Amino acid sequence: MDDKTIQNFLILNKCSIEKTKPKLDMYYTIRSQLSNIFENINPKLPNLKKTMEIIYYVPLPKLTKEMYRVFAFKVRDKTMIDELDISDVIRLLINLAEVRMKEDVAFGDVVIIDAKDFSLKFLMQLTPTVLYKLLVTLYEKVLSARLKAVYIINTYPFMTKFLAIVKAVMKPKLFERLHMCQDPNILQEKFDIAMLPGDFGGNEKSLEELQSKILHLEKSGLLK
Repeated sequence: MDDKTIQNFLILNKCSIEKTKPKLDMYYTIRSQLSNIFENINPKLPNLKKTMEIIYYVPLPKLTKEMYRVFAFKVRDKTMIDELDISDVIRLLINLAEVRMKEDVAFGDVVIIDAKDFSLKFLMQLTPTVLYKLLVTLYEKVLSARLKAVYIINTYPFMTKFLAIVKAVMKPKLFERLHMCQDPNILQEKFDIAMLPGDFGGNEKSLEELQSKILHLEKSGLLK
């Protein structure tokens, strides 16, 4: 682990050495605890290339005024959504987190999820066990990420059941930061239009263009 990564771990843990040490230990031990996830995590493998054909999951270039990094999750090819494996989504998240530790500094994360083209088959993969693994074990305990808000737009009525599952695994404080809304225009009320991608009515580059930069990182060897 290089100095830049250690520095970011310290920043994310409020410069507390006591808090950072167990996170660094977990960073390595998690690979054996979740070996089924880490076995096929190389972004050059067919499963992850396919995942990036099905979805967009990208960090937006501009930070919020609070110095938070915003991530956008949206279906890219709705004809393939039933083929999306949640384990591969988790692998993609981990790979991007690895790059962030070397290239990025932010004081918190905000996630925008566009549920417009989600299928019931995909949502059924989001079991309490999977969500705990993603939201608590990986996101909080390993990656040291500070989740400041999640905005789920273009929601469907049946997603209230999904919300109940999420509530069961999230801490009350984090659950309060989860916002579900059918109207996507809420994003233009919450964020500077200059930082939102064109897909969400903003002036930033499209998700397609932003994801192409992620693919460039893979080809250049930074994402590995």
